[in-house]
Amino acid sequence: MKGLVIKKKWLDLILAGKKIWEIRGSNCHLRGRVALIESGSGTIVAVCSIKGVQGPFSLPQLLDHRKNHAVDKETLETWGGYAKNFCWELDDVVILAEPIPYIHPMGAVIWVGEASIPQKKLAKQLGYERKG
Repeated sequence: MKGLVIKKKWLDLILAGKKIWEIRGSNCHLRGRVALIESGSGTIVAVCSIKGVQGPFSLPQLLDHRKNHAVDKETLETWGGYAKNFCWELDDVVILAEPIPYIHPMGAVIWVGEASIPQKKLAKQLGYERKG
């Protein structure tokens, strides 16, 4: 399982069920489970599924979809968006009972590779641990 790095402000909204789209500047071809990493914390705090991608959207189109991405109008207008705005659809969020530390590779901004994620610890917390 790979890890997706998200700033705390936005991650908190995802964990609260108020944000189901993550705006990014590129398409995402990955589908399925990913670990959610709080940027700067060194920990995995949840997992979710990426079920699809919407876009690309213009800034006015993003404004029409605020209920899905939870970015307020002022923030969108001040930030201005990416050259292309894609919305990654997140589903089935599971908050971990305890955050799991991981090794953050130099240069990792969006994704943390599988080798850096403690897969066994994650599987154990999610109840996927093999018996015997």
